Amino acid sequence: MAEALLAEAARRRPLPPVPTVLTVFPLDEWEAKGLPTLVDALDTLRAPVPEEAPDDAGGTAGPVRLVIAGAGPAPGSLHALIAGREHTDLFEDPSDEELARLYATADLFALCTRTRTRSPVSGESHPTALLEAQLAGCAVIGPAQGGSRDAYQRGVTGWTPADESSPALARVLADLLADRARLARAGRLASDWARAVTDPDDHSQAVFAALLGRQRS
Repeated sequence: MAEALLAEAARRRPLPPVPTVLTVFPLDEWEAKGLPTLVDALDTLRAPVPEEAPDDAGGTAGPVRLVIAGAGPAPGSLHALIAGREHTDLFEDPSDEELARLYATADLFALCTRTRTRSPVSGESHPTALLEAQLAGCAVIGPAQGGSRDAYQRGVTGWTPADESSPALARVLADLLADRARLARAGRLASDWARAVTDPDDHSQAVFAALLGRQRS
């Protein structure tokens, strides 16, 4: 999988006309993974902003594509959530190559897992998808709570909403999607950083340099 992700990151593509937000998770966990919050936040971005609204009210001048992918089958409740929604695509059981391409062609990856300590318990302790997205050259938004913040460089390769609400997520999305060139640069930095922290040889070189001030020969 890592080879496919890095191969996709190495390809340079022109930006498509519609910005794309990708989210990846086991599809039967769509509620715990915060998909309703992401859908609501994107609806806010797609809506026109009244002239009297405050500056941080959200809203964009055009559409935003949402791509949902993961191990299926997708339950009927998930299909019902996205039924009839424009610019929304669902990919069940993508291959490694297909998933790598989805990561690499998205403007932004968002993982919105809810942190719950009462039944049904949920949280994000192993944010593999955040690292996969960055390896493929895609900047990320991580969950507002939980142990995912070490999986990206905050403010450089990834961002975190202030809380788990739709408005908080919409504010981050609006700020980032307003400058797609900035996101593309963040994606390139993300690929370099994710490769350094996941490749054992690169990690060893970094430790050697930090301890001795020079590269290992």
